[in-house]
Amino acid sequence: GKEDPARTIVMKMTRMLGTDAFWKERITSKSSSIRSAAYKLVTALAEGAPYLLAPSLPALSPLVLGAFGDKDPAAHSALWEMVLVYCSKFPQCWDSGNLFKAV
Repeated sequence: GKEDPARTIVMKMTRMLGTDAFWKERITSKSSSIRSAAYKLVTALAEGAPYLLAPSLPALSPLVLGAFGDKDPAAHSALWEMVLVYCSKFPQCWDSGNLFKAV
């Protein structure tokens, strides 16, 4: 039979978002614009499709919480929204054994 396009998209997104490198490259980028976009993506996914982030929690949580070190005021609004939404959706993020790796 025909493959469900929505299922295919979710599978591809899950695979892409599930790679540690995907998040690390964006959340720790030297570009404030890229970091802000990554923060907004995490926020949107945590709010609307948390199941896409769930497989990445062990690698993503230290990056999200480590983003507190972002010194660029232009990124702070997106940063705070990300941290608040992410931590409310995934309270276990504080339990991560490697929490301070990214800080």
